[in-house]
Amino acid sequence: MKINDYDVWYSYLKYFLDFNIDLHQIATNMTELDLAELIIHSDGTVYWKDDEEQVNTKQIPLTYTSNGGFSYSAPSDMKPIQSEFLFQAYQMRHYEKNLFHSDFESRLQFIRIFLGVCYLQDKEETVALYPQIKIYSNGIVLLLFRKIGKDCDLTVNDFVQEGVNLPAKTSNSIWVYIGIALANQLAYEQGGIYNFPLTKSLQKKRFKVIMEALSKETSNTRDNKKGFYFDIVQYGKEDNEIFTLDHLKDMIFVMIEYGTNVHIKKPLKRKSKHILHDYWKGIPFIYLLEFSNQPPTTEDYTEEQKSIFQSISARTERKVQMGQPLIDYRPFNDYSVFVNEATLLWVFSKKEIDSKKGVEDPNRGHLIYDKQIQSEMLLYILALHHKIYTISSLESASTEEIIKQKIFANGIYRDFETASHFGEINDLLKSASKMGVNKLKKDTDLNLDLKKELKTEINAKKNNYFSWLLSILFGIVGIPTFTTDFLIPLWQISSIPIPKSDSLQKVFSYLISLIVFSGVLWVVYRKTYRQRK
Repeated sequence: MKINDYDVWYSYLKYFLDFNIDLHQIATNMTELDLAELIIHSDGTVYWKDDEEQVNTKQIPLTYTSNGGFSYSAPSDMKPIQSEFLFQAYQMRHYEKNLFHSDFESRLQFIRIFLGVCYLQDKEETVALYPQIKIYSNGIVLLLFRKIGKDCDLTVNDFVQEGVNLPAKTSNSIWVYIGIALANQLAYEQGGIYNFPLTKSLQKKRFKVIMEALSKETSNTRDNKKGFYFDIVQYGKEDNEIFTLDHLKDMIFVMIEYGTNVHIKKPLKRKSKHILHDYWKGIPFIYLLEFSNQPPTTEDYTEEQKSIFQSISARTERKVQMGQPLIDYRPFNDYSVFVNEATLLWVFSKKEIDSKKGVEDPNRGHLIYDKQIQSEMLLYILALHHKIYTISSLESASTEEIIKQKIFANGIYRDFETASHFGEINDLLKSASKMGVNKLKKDTDLNLDLKKELKTEINAKKNNYFSWLLSILFGIVGIPTFTTDFLIPLWQISSIPIPKSDSLQKVFSYLISLIVFSGVLWVVYRKTYRQRK
């Protein structure tokens, strides 16, 4: 089999530990500081900076035509690349609204952030990657690098090496979008003297120096695949240093955390209100658009093709023994989707390609974007359940908070199950178990049960301490009565010498009563403590 046309979206999940993120503030921060080309909120608010360096914030409504298409009015002051990103964003919004009902969408508030192109470069080739960021209001972060493999002729082995397993490939240098470089430099210099009061003007001066230094290192390049111009900064290797996609991934996560916490007027003051958790996971979304001997429908796959799909899903060049059946989570015969913990593989039949021939889109959005948002939803569900599991492991997290988040996650899961208007994506939700969601649910439930047991144990100890306190209190209150009504009369009739003064009799009697009472408490406490231990 030869691969002739494909897309791979190298996708990463991460999350903030808190659940309330101000998306509009992040969009304002990143646009104002030139960290992104264009940002769109799920409520239709678009953020961009025009040629006059003015930040624009505008609601651009998406309207639908009678033939099922959509339209919008692009602002005239947008740069060409911003108009292109807006078109892509609204294509995705169109498919989101088409696939998911409004109740489901209302639960998911997010922003989609478009950055400029980045490159991985070595002696043999230069790989162009187009990064997008999706941040949800509950702190889930998805980072997506798109690689376009149009008009190629790759063997399956070469495709697995160059396309699927690109994150493992080393490069001599990386070229990053200037906004990424700027954010990382600002994050590096944050804090120290800039955290002190009255340093606002000093921060502005330093910010200007950083911008001037970056501008000297910036190259303006024309992206051959897209035809747009981008400002990029090169990071070359030092000594034996090598670069991988992980370097680029880490730089963008630094940018996300910086853009979330930064104060626009004090860009070098460190403020860590929202912290990204250390955990991350990467899963490539693979779209096989054209390949040799492509079948008319998905019902016409040969056994050899099924074996190849199994190998691609396993991200290996070797043929995989089909010990388990290859499960297609698409109920119709136009395309297939195969899911495991390592990949999401979408395979197109000729039927699917031919059905979209009347639509002209050089980005292949008409073929890919409806599948892409479904892939993003699966990754979101995985991230959400992993975040709840992490929260359930924290000593500081209350059982009430965990239960609230589990209720929210169950609502999302249920909404996704019934989200599509015609049930065409219902089976896809079942594949979440292949990504480890069910295990995360069980582990979270186990943590929750243990937290409840711990809470019961702590409450029992508190009640025990309270009981002891009451015993001591009543014992102290009862000492005078015990002394005057029992101990002094007993002492008077005994042969033991007794002080003649009434006051001395009371003092000594009280002391004796206190010693007896304390001794009894100590014996009881020791026996109780040993039994509990």
